[in-house]
Amino acid sequence: MSAINKEMSSGIDLARSVSCFLVVLLHVAGYGFYENGPNWSSANLIDSFTRVCVPVFIMITGALLIRDEPSKPVKKIVRVVVCILFWSAFYSAVDGEKFNGIINWFLSVIEAPKKYHLWYLYVCIGFYISIPLLRKFYIHSAKNSVYSIVILWVIISSAPVIEKTTGFKITELITKYQLNFLSLLLGYLVLGRLIYEKCERTLKNKMLILSFFSYAFFSVITAIATNIWSNVSHHPDALFYSNLSPFVIAASAAFFSFLLLINKSTPWIHKFTKFTSKLTLGIYCIHIFFLELFIKFSFENPTQLNLGAAETVLIAILIFSVSMISVWVLNKIKPLRTVL
Repeated sequence: MSAINKEMSSGIDLARSVSCFLVVLLHVAGYGFYENGPNWSSANLIDSFTRVCVPVFIMITGALLIRDEPSKPVKKIVRVVVCILFWSAFYSAVDGEKFNGIINWFLSVIEAPKKYHLWYLYVCIGFYISIPLLRKFYIHSAKNSVYSIVILWVIISSAPVIEKTTGFKITELITKYQLNFLSLLLGYLVLGRLIYEKCERTLKNKMLILSFFSYAFFSVITAIATNIWSNVSHHPDALFYSNLSPFVIAASAAFFSFLLLINKSTPWIHKFTKFTSKLTLGIYCIHIFFLELFIKFSFENPTQLNLGAAETVLIAILIFSVSMISVWVLNKIKPLRTVL
């Protein structure tokens, strides 16, 4: 497990940039999913294809940090905490939140994110704390043992979907046997390292094509399953959108593989992804501000949107572009670079 080589580093840049755009696209499409209007099917399809974005971010973290050289989790945790405080203060101010004292505000930040998308910053703290332990496990375990744990993680992570769709109380059994620790997002960290090492050694057109069609297949399955389950539930139900849904796990693994492999055959894209990759943290954090602002001033009834597929994509491109330019400009202010 050597240091990240230049070619694979470019692949990570591509994966990070594409996933960041998919986050924006997902949040735009989300406005139409719960409205259950005439464009619900397109919203469902876009949602299903973009569900890989957060898992890919997590797999990138695993690919970069689970290696021979020990990481420095304290430094990373401090940066995340600073980001949480900064963006919580930003959204508290933007949303006009009533200020009840600094202590109450701190406690409210600890209890829950000030904006729904900031949840990812919170879980990153857990990732960085866990990385040293996962690194030891990965380095000192036989590959078959690592694969076995990942397979077990996928099976146990599927428990909520199995229980809700079949009525079989499987989560009680998992808890009884103390296996519920395997139903966490941490599994993506190990999966990310496994995929990274596999792609580092491989560049076969067959594998590239297989990974793309696997991503498309499982994303379509997610959309079909969501459609069926929503009909059964008589309302839009995001059960199969879970980051730990078996279909999302499969699609995410395939998509991460595809991005790492396609990067090897498209070196011309490196210049753009190298630029955008450095801005993804800021884009992720600020894009909700621009999205909510755009929706508020562009539509008469922002709570009842039903965007078509073309509108959804165009708005996502606009919000991503504005966010990227804003972060690039703000990066010129040195004190802000830590949170961007």
